This record gives sequence, structure tokens and C-alpha cells, in this order.
Amino acid sequence: MNTNSLDDIDDLKSLCARFGLTLSGAEVQGELLQLVPQSLEGLPDAARLRQLAIELAPLGYRYVTLALAQLPKEQQ
Repeated sequence: MNTNSLDDIDDLKSLCARFGLTLSGAEVQGELLQLVPQSLEGLPDAARLRQLAIELAPLGYRYVTLALAQLPKEQQ
């Protein structure tokens, strides 16, 4: 069960921005957090993305993925 403490998208966007990732959106599906970057240009390197995932793990996000677009509502 996800017990995350990021109660709003602005908190999540702020945390991601600290690691150089600018979000256009995000979706939560249980322990999976799907991040949707504004663009692929300027995407942080793998080491920074790994650090972001480490920061998110204690918040209940066991899996973190990047997507080009958010999933349609019927697939959530």
C-alpha cells in the first residue's frame, strides 16, 4: 500500500525539480509512480534520476518510471 506524503502535484514537481526533472504531470498506481517530463530535452542523467528514485522510495513509491504521456484513465 502506498503511504506517500506527497499530497499534491506541486510538492512532487518541486522535489523532481531539485534533481533537474521538470514535470508536466504524474500518475500514481499503487506503488508505481509514473513521471511525465515536460520534454526529453534537458532530461537529467541516470545518476540524478536514480537519486530521485531513492528520495521517493521512503514515501511509498517502490517503482518510478518515466513516460512520454500520461496513461489514459481507462488504463489506470
